[in-house]
Amino acid sequence: MTKDKIIEVNDLSVFFDEAKVLDEVSFSVSKEKVTVILGASGSGKTTIFRHLIGLYTSEPGRVSIMDKDISVLDELELKELYMKMGVFYQSGGLLGSLTVGENVGLPLEQHTDLPNDVIKDIVNLKLGLVELQHTYNMYPSQLSGGMFKRAALARAIVMDPVILFCDEPGAGLDPVSLSSLDNLIVELKEQMKMSVVMVTHEVSSILRIADNILFLEDGKIIFDGTLKDVLNSQKEQLLNFFEKGKGK
Repeated sequence: MTKDKIIEVNDLSVFFDEAKVLDEVSFSVSKEKVTVILGASGSGKTTIFRHLIGLYTSEPGRVSIMDKDISVLDELELKELYMKMGVFYQSGGLLGSLTVGENVGLPLEQHTDLPNDVIKDIVNLKLGLVELQHTYNMYPSQLSGGMFKRAALARAIVMDPVILFCDEPGAGLDPVSLSSLDNLIVELKEQMKMSVVMVTHEVSSILRIADNILFLEDGKIIFDGTLKDVLNSQKEQLLNFFEKGKGK
């Protein structure tokens, strides 16, 4: 793996019930950049995403993250690797029975031996980064849509991840809240020197935050390049995707 790459995928093929979902997919993710994975429903982008966050297993030599071939790591090594990653789920994944502060602190409670007062200090710091300092004792049901997403983002970064994975983070947000969330992700990426891998269909988000774009169709990557390259591309699939998205 070259020094500027943090993820490499090589010839990854995936079958579900004999149907080929991914067809010898290869790509890399640059350090401290935002890489967006695009494609229509059924294109394979979710399958790639789930391989990267460890929900699916791969054959040896297919997926390397931070110079680690994830297929050959033992349970402890995998745990150590995935503790360096944060995942921002579409649903937010916050537990309704816990306060915002308790939700954000949950990974620290589960995976570290830090004392409670230190955990609380870290949680308050992360809530401050997403402009939710006042919500520590509130419950998720008391938050607006935008605040809920930012609380979920705070939990995703509470362990200071090297890579942040985002699964449709802006789904359901109004344009103003979506723009605010996008800008916050970029600010945190730069401040924390994270690499971001995102699956989204929001064209406005892509135009605001993407450095690099992967576009999938029928389990194959048909485009891998920069945002500038994609906007200059004459590929019909890309033109259609961006034109339809602008009309939403």
